[in-house]
Amino acid sequence: MQGTQIITKMAINYKKTSSNPWADEEDDDWGFGARSRPGQPGRDPFLEDEIDESMLTPTERLQMQKQKSMNSTMASTQRALAGIYDAERTGIATAEELVRQGEQLDNIEAKLMR
Repeated sequence: MQGTQIITKMAINYKKTSSNPWADEEDDDWGFGARSRPGQPGRDPFLEDEIDESMLTPTERLQMQKQKSMNSTMASTQRALAGIYDAERTGIATAEELVRQGEQLDNIEAKLMR
């Protein structure tokens, strides 16, 4: 079961068990209503941090842990790649500056030899 399916299942269970008087409220014309439905705009009140894991099956819990781990790994990889690219740009700029300074030193040396 994918993350959106888990959230949809939880939303259905929430609606059935909720004592919230606004739980049946529909989305407004702009998609900013009380709840959002898959494929429609609006905010999702069932964010991962707010999921009641007691409502999930063991398989769903494992899938959610797997997804969190994959997201964390992806974010870490992206940060590492950003650091690598930054180091590469710095290295290129340093090499270019050293070439420029080497040319200046060669020019100075040539002028002194005259």
